[in-house]
Amino acid sequence: MWCSSARSIHLGGLYRYTFTNRCEEKDFFPLGDGATRVFLSTKGTNESEVPKELVNLLHYVENSTDAYVSKVADLKVSKLHERVRKLKQSRSWEARYMLFEELLRDREKEGHAEGLAEGREQGLAEGIQAGEARILALTAAMAAAGEAEKIPRLSEDPAFLEEMLIKYRLQDADAGDTRA
Repeated sequence: MWCSSARSIHLGGLYRYTFTNRCEEKDFFPLGDGATRVFLSTKGTNESEVPKELVNLLHYVENSTDAYVSKVADLKVSKLHERVRKLKQSRSWEARYMLFEELLRDREKEGHAEGLAEGREQGLAEGIQAGEARILALTAAMAAAGEAEKIPRLSEDPAFLEEMLIKYRLQDADAGDTRA
C-alpha cells in the first residue's frame, strides 16, 4: 500500500511501516496467522534504515521524471521508467487508460448520486418520525390537560394544530424538535 501524503510525516517519517496482527490486551501476544501489512511512504526520512533501492523507488513514485532517473544510479528504476514511458507512448494503452478514468468518474458520480438519494430517504424518514413523535406528544399532552375532545380538530385545522403545538411547547424553530 502506498502512502504519499504529508500525514505520513506525522506518523513518524518512515519510508516503510510494517504491521502484524497481535493481541493488544495480553502483552502484544502475536495472533500467529502470518498476516503482515506493509505501508510505504514517499515522505520518509529514514534512508539508512531501509534498502537504498526502496528509497529510490519511492522517490521515483514521487518524481517520475527523466531528470530524476538520470540523477539516480539505479538500474531497476531506470528499467521501470523506460516501461512507464513506453506505456505512456502507446496509443492503445492511452485509450484504455482514458476509458478506465472515464469509468472511474462515472462510478464516482453514481456513488455520489446513490449517497444523496440514501441521505434524502434517511432525512425524510427521520423527519416523518420526528413529526409523528411531536403529534403523539401533543395528543398525550392534550389528553392529560382534559382537551381530548379537541384532538380530531388537529387534522382538520392547520392553524389550530400550530396553536396547540405552541401552547404545549412542542413548536420550536427546529421543526424536528419534540421537547415538551
